[in-house]
Amino acid sequence: MHLNGGQPPFSNCSDLYDLIDCTRVGDIAWENFGVKYSGERPDHPLPWMDDVYNVWMRDPESVIGQIIDNPGFTRLMDLTPFREFETASNDSWEEADIIAEDPAMHGATLVPIILGSDKTTVSVATGQHDYYPLYLSVGNLHNTARRAHKNGVTLIAFLAMPKTTKEHAATPAFRKFRRRLFHRSLSKILERLKRYMSTWKVMRFSDGYFQRVIFSLGPYVTDYEEQVLLACIVRNWCVKCMARNKHLDDDALYRCREHTDILVEDIDTGVLWNEYGIIADLVVSCFLLLSPDLLHQIIKGTFKDHLVDWIEKYIHLRIAVVTPFAGLRCFPQGRNFKQWTGDDSKALMKVYIPAIEGHVPPEMARTVHAFLEFCYLVQQNIITEQSIGKIQEALDRFYQHRIVFMDEQVHIKAIKEPYRRSNRNQPLGQMLLINQCLDKLAAAWSNFMAQRNRAHNVIQLGAELHIPNITHLVSRFLFEQRHKDEATRVLLLNALESIYPQYDGKICVFNSASAMFYTPSDEFICSTPLWRNEDRNLTTTPMNGLEVVQILSFFSFHFQGNYYPCTAVHWYDHVRDEPDNDTGMWLVCPQFNQQHHRGISIIHVDSIYHAAQLIPVYRKHLVPPNLQPHHLYDSF
Repeated sequence: MHLNGGQPPFSNCSDLYDLIDCTRVGDIAWENFGVKYSGERPDHPLPWMDDVYNVWMRDPESVIGQIIDNPGFTRLMDLTPFREFETASNDSWEEADIIAEDPAMHGATLVPIILGSDKTTVSVATGQHDYYPLYLSVGNLHNTARRAHKNGVTLIAFLAMPKTTKEHAATPAFRKFRRRLFHRSLSKILERLKRYMSTWKVMRFSDGYFQRVIFSLGPYVTDYEEQVLLACIVRNWCVKCMARNKHLDDDALYRCREHTDILVEDIDTGVLWNEYGIIADLVVSCFLLLSPDLLHQIIKGTFKDHLVDWIEKYIHLRIAVVTPFAGLRCFPQGRNFKQWTGDDSKALMKVYIPAIEGHVPPEMARTVHAFLEFCYLVQQNIITEQSIGKIQEALDRFYQHRIVFMDEQVHIKAIKEPYRRSNRNQPLGQMLLINQCLDKLAAAWSNFMAQRNRAHNVIQLGAELHIPNITHLVSRFLFEQRHKDEATRVLLLNALESIYPQYDGKICVFNSASAMFYTPSDEFICSTPLWRNEDRNLTTTPMNGLEVVQILSFFSFHFQGNYYPCTAVHWYDHVRDEPDNDTGMWLVCPQFNQQHHRGISIIHVDSIYHAAQLIPVYRKHLVPPNLQPHHLYDSF
């Protein structure tokens, strides 16, 4: 409003909608086609045989062009494939080698197309409304771009969902039609890209330059039920090899098109179904493209449906009182909520081990520890040979310890929220329009590019944080910043306060801060003889020499022409020099001096290496039912 002379930028909602409608950036229109049964018809055709099934889609070529031309992805895109580890699959590296054999393709950029689909329900109580969205991304993008909700993953189609009565739903004819409808729809949606899988096309990239590109089909990410539909195999068989679900650890032959063709040609369909798990009426070759859905198969499947259900009776109150933390969801009612989302599971994973430690057998904590380590490793942006070794080691530990038991953000944004904004009367058209408007707004944002009343000076900040000696701490901070040479600082560290720079003027306090942390590959962390004017034992380096602090406040100020962004911190000491054996986590405790005063310092924000979440060591103590998260650190 300040930029508009105190007036709002839009007079009403129609004014806003008109601006969105006239925005041309990111405007890819929706179109549709119909699919109808064309097979053999009995004397009395079933109702589903006469229905026309509509598929709504957007031009995938235009969607790909919008992604690779997004200015926000300039530094988040690779134009040439590279290999982090050896693999036996036909990956982008090997495919680029094949393309390079044709001299006409030299200089072209390979753009692998990543697809994903998942049925979703938006309403149950007011009538079952199911949708079948298809998403697209490109393999050139870094995983961080796809996970940042910046339109790196785009909705390109709503697939048809044929329905019939319960009597006919399990008939072979209807099942065959469902499979053929699914594959025919995918073929129709992607047919515009087929031409440019054998010859190049010129497209503009996010850096403003034009490049030759050639498309290829990359991974298809989905859950097991849709992998079965894609691969045309019998349920309860592996989609990658010829093993049944109860024999996945046995050696089995990998599926391939050549072997499947030979089997279909020489063996009876009944034998194919029972002995090989192959559905002979539709043969496809996409086994290498199928990629597991980590959300449904690992996070929701193993973590939520198994581990949490086995242990849930122990942990409600411990989860409820965890202190708020950036990027961490609070669970005021514990784990007791009815409907789970993928974000719920991921948030619970962050606090789960400390919540169960001490209240369950150690082997149970070690099982969860190994599983969560596996989850985080497989979600890394880049998988290397070293990563694969760690993943296998975590998986082996999970299998070793599990004997003790004896025994969805894209959907919300693209499907569920648009549905809730509709009037529920034939909502699909409204959902398509909402998605189109959201895409235009996101694209326009990529192209365009209150602070509460807090302390205004050092004295006020000390009163707010209950730090009576804050002026001394600020002076010491300035002294250390001005004498960064190690030898000089150690020599003068115990000098009289009179030589410290004095500052008690204006400051700017920040209620929150965001940061991007880079992991160096060839850097060293050096220790010093003195740390906070005390000798340190240099024979051990807990947590790789890192210290843990609690941020009390971010603030900044100018002094003698220099800008100092800094923070007041409460130091935490290491309980021991190695992680806890059961949980694999480090133990720390708040630092207090002999007068029981907190160990507080002012440090530069550049001293912060990474964010860390602190969760109490509960042991066997019961959590009071009325304990609030903001009191947690003072109670344990």
